Amino acid sequence: MKVKIQIVVESDHGDSQAVQEIMQIERGALQPENLGLKLAEAKTLLQNLQHTLAWKCVQSIATDKRPCGRPRNRDF
Repeated sequence: MKVKIQIVVESDHGDSQAVQEIMQIERGALQPENLGLKLAEAKTLLQNLQHTLAWKCVQSIATDKRPCGRPRNRDF
């Protein structure tokens, strides 16, 4: 079995989306010890989610425009 975990980021207006795979898990034969996430997998999943979310927020801030229509100063 293969499980792909993706994050979908939509704009505030809901018109644009970014889909990014953050983790893929493969399981062999189903066994009781293979149920759920292992601790290392859960830590990796959370790390990848936080990294992706933070990066998308930074990108959004960097591309925001001021009411005057000019891009924000990116010297931050």
